[in-house]
Amino acid sequence: MLLARLKSKQANMSLVVCYAPTNTSPDESKDAFFEQLQDVLSSIPDRDIKIVLGDFNAKVGSNNHGNYRNHIDHVMIGKQRCNSLRDVRTYTCRGADVGSDHQMVVATVQLKLETRERSEELTSYDTKKLLDPQIKEEFQLECRNRFIVLETLNEEEPGVSEVENMECGYPMNRH
Repeated sequence: MLLARLKSKQANMSLVVCYAPTNTSPDESKDAFFEQLQDVLSSIPDRDIKIVLGDFNAKVGSNNHGNYRNHIDHVMIGKQRCNSLRDVRTYTCRGADVGSDHQMVVATVQLKLETRERSEELTSYDTKKLLDPQIKEEFQLECRNRFIVLETLNEEEPGVSEVENMECGYPMNRH
């Protein structure tokens, strides 16, 4: 199993290349392979784009004569990036007669990086002004006055105190 991590400013991509045991291999060998694959995938940071390339030696379907179709070479990508996998094709390599049922697999990946819309400009405050005792006192008085106004609004609305003491529609237990 091979893990290659390609780093860039926009996003990191982790490629896992693997070769699974055949169906005739012992179950312990197959279980060990998938455990190792799971461990490798778990070790990759969540923010990385994960692509798994491999020979999974799958036998699919069967007829009355016990004939199966080989589904062996695969390219997989995480659900959140599935639209990035644009095209996957297999090519028969002419002149490469090596007695194998494998074909060359070529995948086209087009990364669509998320763009975040800029929210409204954040207001920044000069907190150093609060070091002046007079400005600090004025600020504290303003804050107190605003909370007093909020408290009187709550007292005027019927049923607000009942709702405040509810959690998910049920009265909260006060011990």
